[in-house]
Amino acid sequence: MPPALAQTLFFFGHYDCRVYLRGQAYVDVGRGSLSCALKVTQIPEHHVGSLGSIGNFCEFSTSEIHASGEHANELPINIGFANSPMIARRADEMSARTGLVQAAPINIGHNVVISAGARVLAGVQVGDGVVLGAAGVLTRNAEAFGIYAGLPARRIRERFHEGVRERVKATQWWNFSTAYIAENISRLQELAVTERSHEYQTACPRFVLAFDNTQQSIQCLGFADGEQVHALTQAPVKVREYVLQAFSQKGQHYWVADIWRQA
Repeated sequence: MPPALAQTLFFFGHYDCRVYLRGQAYVDVGRGSLSCALKVTQIPEHHVGSLGSIGNFCEFSTSEIHASGEHANELPINIGFANSPMIARRADEMSARTGLVQAAPINIGHNVVISAGARVLAGVQVGDGVVLGAAGVLTRNAEAFGIYAGLPARRIRERFHEGVRERVKATQWWNFSTAYIAENISRLQELAVTERSHEYQTACPRFVLAFDNTQQSIQCLGFADGEQVHALTQAPVKVREYVLQAFSQKGQHYWVADIWRQA
């Protein structure tokens, strides 16, 4: 990964983001999971709008999340004419004009780990806390807090016993504020299973980014407040300054757990 891209991911990694991956196709990704959005592959050329979402604090290794590419084997013609460019291009254009959905929704929960060489096929829903083992291929929905492995991947065991699972579901540690996690990292394992009052992240705007796979770079397009997207020039001064340093290779840099709260 180029140093400039790595630096940008670090700066925006503390925040919810909307990442445009190809043209007008985007995925919403939660705090601590930004690099996971870059693992989404097989994005239809003419897809417009949301590809789905990835939750908070996920880690994907050298893995792939497929947005499309599954063959519709129940139909008479089950191919996309990839080796016939003239036909494929016209088929794509027709799909774009008619508004046909070309990508199956990506819905991946919080605290999901997808190990090296693993794949999640298009349309598969992944629950909170799932672990997909190395080289596993998930072809069906994965229920929360299970460990999956194999080809096709199957649930081989629970991550932990029911008592711990219920306490983690109650605390939802992935919704703790970023500052709270940083300040309590030494006892985060304990806090993740206690049901005392915690400091949770307050809602804040989502940075809107565009990833250029060819150049391996990211551009900030602005921010989304709900579904309304605004130019970066409309953000508070402190937010603009924070974003600008994310792309600077000079001077001293600083991280802020929640720049929107300080703005």
